[in-house]
Amino acid sequence: MNRRGFLAAAAVSPAAPLARAAALGRQMKITGLETDLLQFPPARRYYDAIHEFGAGSGGVVLRLLTDAGITGWAYSSFGTIAGGPRVVQTILEQEVKPVIIGQDPAFPRRIRARLWQALEYHGVTGVAQFAMAAADIAVWDILGKALGVPVYKLLGACRERMPVYSMCGWYYGDDADLSEYKRSIVAAFEQGYRAVKIKVGRGSIQDDERRIRLALDLAGEQRRVMVDANQ
Repeated sequence: MNRRGFLAAAAVSPAAPLARAAALGRQMKITGLETDLLQFPPARRYYDAIHEFGAGSGGVVLRLLTDAGITGWAYSSFGTIAGGPRVVQTILEQEVKPVIIGQDPAFPRRIRARLWQALEYHGVTGVAQFAMAAADIAVWDILGKALGVPVYKLLGACRERMPVYSMCGWYYGDDADLSEYKRSIVAAFEQGYRAVKIKVGRGSIQDDERRIRLALDLAGEQRRVMVDANQ
């Protein structure tokens, strides 16, 4: 389908693609929710101003099954907090599942409103939001597959190009001479990145200055350096 044909069918309205989903022949229903817990092996540890990474983390793979034979997939994690992915999995299995089974995925906003109401007592930020986000993504995945179009087309306007940067300038264990820090920035520029973000705030002001000056020297005049001190 070309752009004009799609927009005519979609009527440029967020609700119109959902009407097309209903026109597939009958109302679709979510019939099952399945999860898999992933555990990533520990890697070399690295740090920002206040957090430690690389000690081992994980995530949850979510599958929403439908009576139309379409499966919506999503992935969610909860950073590096120990046990976070298992908490997300528990919320999906124990709290989200009873609400979402039997719902029509053609109405993602209605589903999210019902999940919001069901999870309000647990708090709708933090780990509960990670579970709701996974359900939301999986519902939209079902819609995209039902219509045979990428989800970004259902959501509306998009960019075909955008600037990106590499988050590379972490603290790397025993790196007093900043050699590993330097290698990470050089590697990013060699990969074609035009901008990098570096971490500061873990040591002294003088250490921050040294890290920033080195990054600026490596970037030269044609590249950008962003600085992140976290909290």
